[in-house]
Amino acid sequence: PSVVSSYDMSKIVIISIRFFEEEFPDFSASVEQSLYNHCYRVIGSYEGGKLGCIRNHIEVEKINILISMKELGEDNLLPEEKIESLFSVDTLDDYFSIVSLLFYVEGYPSYSVVRKKLIKKIKNIVSKDNSILVSAESCHLFLDALSCPHIPNEDKALLISIAAKHCQISEPVSGDLLSVFSYFNENSWFVDWKEVDLYNSLEKKRLNKVY
Repeated sequence: PSVVSSYDMSKIVIISIRFFEEEFPDFSASVEQSLYNHCYRVIGSYEGGKLGCIRNHIEVEKINILISMKELGEDNLLPEEKIESLFSVDTLDDYFSIVSLLFYVEGYPSYSVVRKKLIKKIKNIVSKDNSILVSAESCHLFLDALSCPHIPNEDKALLISIAAKHCQISEPVSGDLLSVFSYFNENSWFVDWKEVDLYNSLEKKRLNKVY
């Protein structure tokens, strides 16, 4: 599907899940399984290079559908190996792809390998010479990583240390680090990692057509 069509498809998935859970709970499990299968087939149709990751980026259409699948709940998450293969995790190097996948895998234990790879990619990008000073993408990635509840504080501390070196300032001491962690736990940057209404988010993107 096109970007606009993927918005519409994602909204239909979310609305259908909510409708059957509220109005016909006895049928919700079978409907959710059908939606899971359909979304998986659509995402899988991008695999193989023709419609897959382009220049180490994930296509927006693919991400829209994946994010809508979060509505299916923890029991219907895509297997980790499928996330790795369908989204070419090892080759990604851009803000949108990394943050989108991190938003999907959250802190689920079943995604420990993918999550570690994504965190490592964030470190690599932020570690590039003066990247957060000259690259808006790197700066956004750094700040969103600090507010992400799915990244351990020890990894955040390393990112802060790297940033301090780039900015040629002293690294914060332990007490200051705790204050930074506390601030970013309460304040998001660009991505709202907390409870988000996926339908409303998609509707805004559909209207604005902005990425």
